[in-house]
Amino acid sequence: MPDVQLSKWVRTPIDAFILEKLEAHGLKPAADSDRGAFIRRATLDAWGLLPTPQEVEEFENDRSPDAYEKLADRLLASPHFGERQARRWLDLARYADSAGFQNDQTRPNNWRYRDYVINSFNSDKPFDVFIKEQIAGDELWPDNQDAQIATGFLAGYPDNSNSRDLVQRHYQIATDITDLVGETFLASTIGCARCHNHKVDKISQKEYFELQAYFSNVAFNERTPIKEGTESDWDRSFAQQQAVYQDTTKDIRAAQKAIVDEFREIGLKYYKERYLTDSRDAIFKPENQWGALDRWVNHRLKAVVNENNIASYVYEASKKGLPGV
Repeated sequence: MPDVQLSKWVRTPIDAFILEKLEAHGLKPAADSDRGAFIRRATLDAWGLLPTPQEVEEFENDRSPDAYEKLADRLLASPHFGERQARRWLDLARYADSAGFQNDQTRPNNWRYRDYVINSFNSDKPFDVFIKEQIAGDELWPDNQDAQIATGFLAGYPDNSNSRDLVQRHYQIATDITDLVGETFLASTIGCARCHNHKVDKISQKEYFELQAYFSNVAFNERTPIKEGTESDWDRSFAQQQAVYQDTTKDIRAAQKAIVDEFREIGLKYYKERYLTDSRDAIFKPENQWGALDRWVNHRLKAVVNENNIASYVYEASKKGLPGV
């Protein structure tokens, strides 16, 4: 260890190296904080909350040799620790419960990713596993539900489900994911290299698109069912209420479906024709001729088509006097 003057201040070898630099600049360490200040700082750092007056008093009166260790263990063992630390990571991941853009649609299941991050900190998950699960959890551990939920990191992009240019949306989403991975895991704003070789970091435009290629076919599917036995109380309550609704409205829904079925193909055709030219190229292409981009576009289309919008587009087509309506 370095030879220092205030050797009594040194408690660990690391302290000696820090003290050496301080003394080299004619500085002295700050005085130790009193116990009341210490527990307030430690609790704020670990939990983001102030300790209660009772907790402060108990710590100030605890004269056992491992009082500080016990405090640290208590703070780390609390669920509040994961909640506090997760906030920092969720900021990096740009966590939000809605999708942004014009409609700012709610993402009702995004809380599962939030809870995954909290639980990862509280369970001391190895950081390398934490990273791998978020980038490629569905590929590395396809049977692990937590690993699939972790990929919500990639699905946090701003999204406009009503976009009529699905090819543009594909590129915007792939770009957003690539930039996010660079900023979070490489600590570099690699998005600059999308248009030119990076002027500061040694990342070329070619390397940028090589990285983007890994995420080019990523397709978010929020309809993936959760495993039986892992439902939350909210899930179970919703399932029970949904079962009642389905049973009560089955005759009405059957009648509605019969009406829509009569004009389904016309409504779908009208709906698909509203997309821009490059999107329609993929939408109307036979499935046996689809390439990677065509599969992405049609996956995206399928995610937004439902009975209600088919019916609404039949109505719009009828107002325009289109044949067959």
